[in-house]
Amino acid sequence: MNTSNIDIVLDSLIPHNMDSQLENTIYGSQGKLQYSHIKPIIKLRSISNKQILTIKQGDRIIAVVVFVARNNHDEKTFYVRYVSFINKYRTKRVHPTLADQVRIREQSLKAKLMALLHQKLLTESNPENRPTVLYAYIEEDNLPSVHLAQLFGYEKVRKMQTLVFNRFFPRDHQYVKPIDADEKAEVIGLLKQTYRAYNFVELTQLFDTGQYFVYKKDGEILVGIKASISEWKIVHLPGLDGFLIQKILSRLPIFSRIFKKDRIKFLAFEAVWVGDGHEKELFELMEAVCAQLKVYMGMMWFDTECKIGNRIIDFGKLGLIHSINKSGQAHVLCKFNAVLENEKQKYSANPAYISAFDVT
Repeated sequence: MNTSNIDIVLDSLIPHNMDSQLENTIYGSQGKLQYSHIKPIIKLRSISNKQILTIKQGDRIIAVVVFVARNNHDEKTFYVRYVSFINKYRTKRVHPTLADQVRIREQSLKAKLMALLHQKLLTESNPENRPTVLYAYIEEDNLPSVHLAQLFGYEKVRKMQTLVFNRFFPRDHQYVKPIDADEKAEVIGLLKQTYRAYNFVELTQLFDTGQYFVYKKDGEILVGIKASISEWKIVHLPGLDGFLIQKILSRLPIFSRIFKKDRIKFLAFEAVWVGDGHEKELFELMEAVCAQLKVYMGMMWFDTECKIGNRIIDFGKLGLIHSINKSGQAHVLCKFNAVLENEKQKYSANPAYISAFDVT
């Protein structure tokens, strides 16, 4: 493709024909679970500070990338929220003798397009020319995407993991309730203290979507968590696990609470706060939230060195689905622009805060 005949548009407004582009974007790795987001345009509308870069040839959209500006860092920071190419530029199954040639050509083209997008973003969204950090999450076994990101300057800085919580018959709890308005400032303070050394902490929209729940006893908040109902469409689930889930378990009354034939419904948990020694109450909180919202599985994402995430693992009562979950880890990658070397080091030295709102 001749890159001289394309037009790049930067706007905060959503193009009228963008919804189908996002719904057709497939996430996940070849040979593992692949899925798409259901009605992603609704979530996109709820995101503030978004910068939508669209590459067009005439009236046809070739690629869309959504960056979200974050203002709570020394450097100007953007999260890479969506990256979507039209089918013509997505990796396809081809004859093995041609696979390497096709992949190299596609990656070279995508790298050129992404370089143009980044240049546009940095030129128009950073007029003060501040040092800039862009960051994204990519599954570590999604090698084509990791390699492509590295081609246009992203570096691996941290690793993250997925934890899955489930209860087929969750029980409510008398001390668990949605947060009251007069408790929000206290919770924000607790979260800021807990994650004060973390990069990419994002709490500005904490109470705008989903619900925040607390376990409060005798006037004291012991634990807290945000829960947002999310749903993914299963595009491909290979192997015996895929056969069992889609053909057998989805038809059984108990398992069908979690697995539908082509859907997964879950609670996206984040902004977890746990008082010292209150892991038991956290699990009671998550179970009660599942009961109140009538959703039987939750997912949460943590830096592999996040103390809270590892305390949850050590407690060891996440449920059956976590024990059979085979999802690997993912990379946190950053692209630095005019950032001093000693400033870069904090992004690899300190844990990353992983927002479930961003992941889903």
